[in-house]
Amino acid sequence: MVQAYILLTIAIGKMNSVIGCLNSLDFIEMVNSVTGPCDIIIKIKAKDYHELKESLYQLQSIDGIMESSTSLVVEL
Repeated sequence: MVQAYILLTIAIGKMNSVIGCLNSLDFIEMVNSVTGPCDIIIKIKAKDYHELKESLYQLQSIDGIMESSTSLVVEL
């Protein structure tokens, strides 16, 4: 299992539609609106890195997501 946190910057006026899209995706475990340099933090899961890559490609197609930063979860 591969997990990642993704910080998203959202276009003005697109927050509700982006959150709706994110909540409809099966690979997303968590969606939180936050303050600070980004607008939303999500946590995603995938069975392997190939599936993770496909999930990231899906996120790129959502209208209103302007920028993203992905951090993989590392087992300690």
